Amino acid sequence: MTKIPVLTNTQASPRIQELWSKAPFVLNINRLVAHAESAYKPCMSLGLKLLTRAELPARYRELVILRIAHRHGARYEWSHHERIARNLGFTEEEIQGVRETDPSACFSDLDRAVLRFADELICHARAPDELSARLREHLSDRQMVELILSIGYWNMIAMLIVNAGVELEEQEGDTKKNG
Repeated sequence: MTKIPVLTNTQASPRIQELWSKAPFVLNINRLVAHAESAYKPCMSLGLKLLTRAELPARYRELVILRIAHRHGARYEWSHHERIARNLGFTEEEIQGVRETDPSACFSDLDRAVLRFADELICHARAPDELSARLREHLSDRQMVELILSIGYWNMIAMLIVNAGVELEEQEGDTKKNG
């Protein structure tokens, strides 16, 4: 159920309309965040940079995003990132395994550590030192920071989606400049 409606093109400010006119597509999350006009560009830019310019392997990013989406019941976030995960080669077992409290054997030890790290940050804002040390054996300082940023960013987006009641775009054509 929509609690905060997404903005249509005509409802968006001229500044937001200009940004959207340059975008290849406009998703409902963009249309929601546009309510906070001054935060729109920095918020969307951070997400885009984490998606496209991070050194953190995309597999770990998508593991944590799916975990966050599942834990918060963020169907919108899950739907968009399930497609990305499948494009990265995630198996059906892995997609479903993200939903398990104790991730299954389909995941490597490192995958399970990444999922546990996400759980710890979601619930406690801090992971046990031994878990952080274990991840640092495999991830650079930059990748660790990007992992933490990714968990924080998509946790925030999930909270926004769930509390605003963001609905999935009805069809692919709905992501372009209509509305």
